[in-house]
Amino acid sequence: MANYVDGGVTNPGRDLGIAGFVSSLLGFVVFIPAVVGLVLSLMSIRRSKSSGFPVSALAIAGIVISAAWLVLLLAGIIAAVTFRGGGVTGVPIIIPPG
Repeated sequence: MANYVDGGVTNPGRDLGIAGFVSSLLGFVVFIPAVVGLVLSLMSIRRSKSSGFPVSALAIAGIVISAAWLVLLLAGIIAAVTFRGGGVTGVPIIIPPG
């Protein structure tokens, strides 16, 4: 179904791209919005391409930001598990607040 605005057809993936971008920005609170942002951004790209529209820059930004949050989360989990109790060297780990 086409969206008509001012007599023209709009990109059907535009709204999903915006939602994906906003969700990815909220990924710093907890990881769930980052996953949602990644999924919505990927859906936006797929919907835009299948309709013959160019891919939204916000959808691409949503993918990049979501992926960055998820990589940082994974690195934090790996670091927490690896260096639990001071790690091999016994040096205490100082985790900055935030």
